[in-house]
Amino acid sequence: MQVSTDLSSALGDIARTSDEAQTAIIAVDASETDYHFPEINAYDAAVVSGQPVVLEASANDADFDLIQFNWRQLAGPTITTTDADSTTISFVVPEVASATKLIFELTAADSQDVISSIVTLTVPAVETKPDEDLHRHSGSFSWLAFLFGSLYRFD
Repeated sequence: MQVSTDLSSALGDIARTSDEAQTAIIAVDASETDYHFPEINAYDAAVVSGQPVVLEASANDADFDLIQFNWRQLAGPTITTTDADSTTISFVVPEVASATKLIFELTAADSQDVISSIVTLTVPAVETKPDEDLHRHSGSFSWLAFLFGSLYRFD
């Protein structure tokens, strides 16, 4: 907190007489306080279906207060995570048929304040290939039998 104590500039051109009370306006900058809010650094990412993921929280508190964390899933296929009240959570990314977003809210709380940030993980669709090999090779034996059958002469 900053307080302006330069009374000569605060008083300005106020006329001074011995009978009058002097009034001074003291400026207080309320934007600066002794308390510092914790800050969260959260980043979005792309992840791959079926792969393990670890999300790690990073928070700074200039007052060195103890920070408590909480992870909460807001959207996407429900996943099972490890300890949601720690700095890290881990899980295996689910397989999805279409592009999907896993959205989490990370909350950090110190002794005086609670802040939150959103983390979005983009999961691309798993590409499935049709059983081309099964269809492409089915009937090969019958074509082979037809070919040999036409070459063989019946007498």
